Amino acid sequence: MKAKPEPESESAQSASIEQEKPQSSNGQPANLASLFEVASGSVMGRHHRLNGKNNQDASYYATNDAAMAAVVCDGCGSCQHSEVGAKLGAKLVVNTLLQMLVCPPGGKVADPTNNFFWQLLKQNLVEQLGRVAIALAGFCPQPDTRFANHPQAYLPEVKQVITDYLLFTVVGALITPQITVLFSIGDGLVCLNEQTIRIGPFPGNAPPYIAYALLKPKHGMVLPSDLSIHAQRSTSVVNSILLGTDGVDDLIAMAGQKLPDKHELVGPVSQFWQSDRYFYNPDLVRRKLWLINQEGVKPNWSSRRLHKQPGLLPDDTTLIAIRRIGTMQSDRNLAATEEELTTIQSVAPRKIPQKTSSKTPKKMK
Repeated sequence: MKAKPEPESESAQSASIEQEKPQSSNGQPANLASLFEVASGSVMGRHHRLNGKNNQDASYYATNDAAMAAVVCDGCGSCQHSEVGAKLGAKLVVNTLLQMLVCPPGGKVADPTNNFFWQLLKQNLVEQLGRVAIALAGFCPQPDTRFANHPQAYLPEVKQVITDYLLFTVVGALITPQITVLFSIGDGLVCLNEQTIRIGPFPGNAPPYIAYALLKPKHGMVLPSDLSIHAQRSTSVVNSILLGTDGVDDLIAMAGQKLPDKHELVGPVSQFWQSDRYFYNPDLVRRKLWLINQEGVKPNWSSRRLHKQPGLLPDDTTLIAIRRIGTMQSDRNLAATEEELTTIQSVAPRKIPQKTSSKTPKKMK
């Protein structure tokens, strides 16, 4: 596996990977859920809304006693139902990572700093996706048989399922008490301690989807021969992480633009890990993204016409923000305007319909 070379900060260079586990106030090993907090959200892109397509992005994160794992996935835009694979893939990647750390294959100690760990992750994911493809194609999966050896593996029905449902990219983070690793298969974006790392684009806008490993190679196909590592740091120096699909590139580019039909600006992407409000309200990231991508309407009084302002995000946009608890400024110092806070909290509310009755209540005897 080839790791992307990246200059490390002085603090990262001086920090040793081999270190004691973080301790809580009572002297016991600290659970990662008590060290880091997570906020996430997603919004359908303008182009998909106009074309009647679904949001093809997905995200998932989870924590166990050994680690925290988080992933965003982006389904192939030209495939019919790639959002299905993105949702399945996000959970498969996270749960497989956590299982590998708790129950390492062969009883050996799992080591995320070793290339073999990541090659084994990719192999496990390919086999799991292969079994899904065979089952969805109407054949009987054979758990003890590798996908390549299954008698129906390369039939047209299985290939159709793979191309319709299972092509998606992966951008993820694995955090253990000792080490933090940012990785990907395909394009996207990661931010680590204020530093942004863009992944892709790939030639012909064709990222190496992991499910390509289930198809017989053809001329021009980019196979995911390696899972790419973009950063590897001692967890003690990690303060913030952001994982994003490629739509986050548009979000960053729009930082200085005004929200449609509003006076306030979109703002920098750092707001999602710096601002307390996104972690206090689990739905606020989605609401902010929706606000950025809503369609505005402004009257032109001279021509007596209404001018429509399109949403600012053409592609599906999904992000997960992770930050160390207690390291960021309070919203008292980073607070947006009162108008912005009021607007964000009021947009796209999820209302629960209430039953109404026209009957007059009966009098009690």
